[in-house]
Amino acid sequence: MRWAIAAAGLAAVLLTTGCASDGGDRTESGARDASPTAAGSKAGGSNGSPTLRPITSCDEVAPLVAPYLQGMQLIAEASTAGHDGFTCHWTTPVGSSDTRNLTVGGTVVDDVPPRPDQLPPPMTEVKDERIAAMHGIAWSYSLPNDYSSAVTYTIRTPHAAIVLTAGQWGDRPALDPKTAIDAAVKLLIA
Repeated sequence: MRWAIAAAGLAAVLLTTGCASDGGDRTESGARDASPTAAGSKAGGSNGSPTLRPITSCDEVAPLVAPYLQGMQLIAEASTAGHDGFTCHWTTPVGSSDTRNLTVGGTVVDDVPPRPDQLPPPMTEVKDERIAAMHGIAWSYSLPNDYSSAVTYTIRTPHAAIVLTAGQWGDRPALDPKTAIDAAVKLLIA
């Protein structure tokens, strides 16, 4: 069950962030340009909206979701961080009676309109003045069942996409909207 929830979280991150950007500009030879400005990491976009803060390690992301990470460990082999985005996976140790996981991912996008015309059910908009001021939108999607649950928060601005997905087993508190939105705001730069 632990890996099913983690797989659902990874799928959400890939679907929401991976499809938005090719990860950097290409040079004349077709190779990826690894410079931060080529990937869109410069401060703000053409309309002045924030973009993703350069993250070089999941250690930079962990303090933003620290209340939720208690008792969890980073899955280093499933986590990456670089100039064009990051994906960080944490989970409780195997054999723990407290089964939870958290995936936080972010990517730079290139002037993609963040607001869909309509959010299909069961997606629910999460209202936040800070995100609205960035010309962005935040929404959540929950997958509860009898034994476990997963919740995904997606925050989109014209130049960044951040996804937080948390899975849990039992009656542990779920990742709440305030923690998710606060973390996303701190991952953005103007």
